Parts: sequence; C-alpha cells; structure tokens
Amino acid sequence: FGVPMPAVGFAINVDALTELMLSNGNVQPRKPADVLVYGLDGYEIKALKHAAFLMKSGLRCENSSLSTKEEAVRYAQIHNINRVDLVADRVETINL
Repeated sequence: FGVPMPAVGFAINVDALTELMLSNGNVQPRKPADVLVYGLDGYEIKALKHAAFLMKSGLRCENSSLSTKEEAVRYAQIHNINRVDLVADRVETINL
C-alpha cells in the first residue's frame, strides 16, 4: 500500500480443529439433510423456493449445485441423504 510497516499473519487449520472438537465430544456430528434439492437447468430459483417450503415444514434440506442429477443422487448416497427432489416443471422425488 505504499507505506512500509510490519505485518502480522495468523492461520487456523479449521479441519484439524473440527476433528479435535468432534473427537473430544465438544461438538455433535452434523446430521445429514432429510432432502437434497436439485434444480435442473433453468429451474434453480424454483428449487430454492421448494427447499424453503420444505424447511418451513420442518425438514432439513440441502440445495445441490452439482452439474447433473446423477451427480446429485451420488452425492446424496455418499452423504446419507435418503431423498432427492429433482425440480423442473414438476418435482420428482427419488427415495434412496
């Protein structure tokens, strides 16, 4: 910035801190979402509105930003999410 002055740096390994807190029982592991919501191309806003509706109903939702519905389904399987809602003209529910 054109002014000579000393600098101070600071860093935290958030992953290591999280692992330590989980292993010590200080934090409970995050529960998986009840529903993964995936909006097909052009339906992203509708998908966000659908997720908001589901959350108001008391469900834990995660919105997918993955490229394909196959990737979204695979993500749900890996993260123990038992339901995927595919949003387009209508909502298609896939129970895993």
